[in-house]
Amino acid sequence: MLKRLLVAFALFIVMVFGGIEIWLASYRVTDPAKAEQIYNDTVVKVRARDALAQDTGKNGFGDFQKLLQIRPDEDGRPCYKALSDWSYPATGKKDSDILVAYGTSSRKIREAVKVFESVLPTVIAVLAKTNFLWPSELDQGPNRTPRPFLEMRALAQNLVGYSEYCEVTGKHPQALNNYLWTLEFGSKVGQNGGLMPSMIGIGINAIGLEGAIGFLGRSPELTREDYRSALARLEALPLTPQTFLDRMDEEYVLNLITVDILGKNRNGKTDESSVGDLLLKLPGLLARERKVLQNIYLAQRPSIEKLHPPFQDGTDVQNLVKRSRSMLAAILVPNSDRAVIQFDYALTRIGGFKLLCGIELYNLEQGSYPDTLEQLVPRVLKVLPQNFANDDGKFTYKRRGDDFELSLGLSPTTAKVFGKKGAVSIDLHPPPPRK
Repeated sequence: MLKRLLVAFALFIVMVFGGIEIWLASYRVTDPAKAEQIYNDTVVKVRARDALAQDTGKNGFGDFQKLLQIRPDEDGRPCYKALSDWSYPATGKKDSDILVAYGTSSRKIREAVKVFESVLPTVIAVLAKTNFLWPSELDQGPNRTPRPFLEMRALAQNLVGYSEYCEVTGKHPQALNNYLWTLEFGSKVGQNGGLMPSMIGIGINAIGLEGAIGFLGRSPELTREDYRSALARLEALPLTPQTFLDRMDEEYVLNLITVDILGKNRNGKTDESSVGDLLLKLPGLLARERKVLQNIYLAQRPSIEKLHPPFQDGTDVQNLVKRSRSMLAAILVPNSDRAVIQFDYALTRIGGFKLLCGIELYNLEQGSYPDTLEQLVPRVLKVLPQNFANDDGKFTYKRRGDDFELSLGLSPTTAKVFGKKGAVSIDLHPPPPRK
C-alpha cells in the first residue's frame, strides 16, 4: 500500500511539473527578432529603474518594487519576475530559492552555478585586470563571505546568460554594455544571504564583458566558441579567500589604492561631489592614492604591523603587492579584525581605469611593466585624450543633459563615457609593442 502511495505521489509530482513546463512552453520565443525586442525593452526598463532610484534619492538598491525584469531564458522564453521580494534590505532568501524562482526552465543556470562555485577565484584573477571588483563590507550573516566572491558568482551567471542570448538570437547584442544591465540572473547575493536587485550595470557596465573575457584570449571579436573555451578555462581552483589573495596581480593592487578619496566621509555620509569634480582632480591622483593607501595601512595596523614595516612613498610595486595582500587579508577573510573601509565604485572605476591603462601603455612603450608608481605618472596622465582636457590642463567631461551620469568603459583600444542620454567613445590608439 505504501509503495502504491509513493508511486501515485511521484506521478502527481511529474504531472504538476510537466504541466508547468507545458505552460512555460507557451511563452517560448523562437523568433530572433522577438528575442531582440525583449532585450531592447529590458534595457529601457532597467534604465528607468536606475533613473527612479536616482530621482527618489535611493542608493540604487531600494525602490525597484514596481518594476519587472524581462529577459529570454535559455530556451528563448521571456522570464518575468517582480523585484519586490528581492529589494534591499535583503529578505533572507536562499540562493537555491532565488534560482528556482526563475522557473524550471532555468535548469542550465542552476547547473552552471554549481560549476562556477569552484571556479570563481580564476574569474576574479581575470577580472582583476578589468577593474571590476572592489572589496566592500562583508556579508553580515552568520557565515560571512568575502563580497568579491559573491560578485563573481553573479558574473558567472551573466556569462551563461550572455551565451544564452547568443543561442536565442544567433548573434551578439549590438550594445554589450547595455545588455549587461538586463542580465538579472547576475543579481548579487546580498546581506544575510538574501538577494538585492543586480547592480551589474554599475559593476560591469562600465567595462564591458569584452574586456573581461578579452584578457583570457584577447580576441578582437568574441564568438560563442570563444566564450565556451573561456568558461572551460575557468574550471581550475577551489573557492577560498587565500586563493583570491594569491592570484591578485599588480593591476588590481594599483586599482585598490584609488579607494576612498571621494567616497564616504568619516561620518559615513556620501560625499556629494560630482563625477565631473572628480575628473578635475585626476592629474594629482597618484600622490593622493599613496596617502590613502597609507591611511588604510594605519587603520589596519593592529592586524598588519607585525607582518610589514610602515608604508613609505616610493615603495616598489612588488612590495606594494605584498603589503596590499596583507591588508586585504584583514579586510576580506571572514571573522578577521578589520577596519570599516568604504570603497566608492565611481572613483574606483575612473582611477583604476587610468592606472590600468597607464600600466598597459608603459608595457607597450617600454617592453616591461613598471617597477614604481612614479614611473606610471606620465602614462597615466596621457590615458584620457586631449579633447577631455581644457586649456588649463584640468580634465572635464561632455555633459549630455542635467541627469548626465558618467562611467568609463574599457576594451583593448577604446574607452567609453556613458550617460543617460548618450555615450562617447574614445579611441586610445595604444602604440604597438616594442620589438
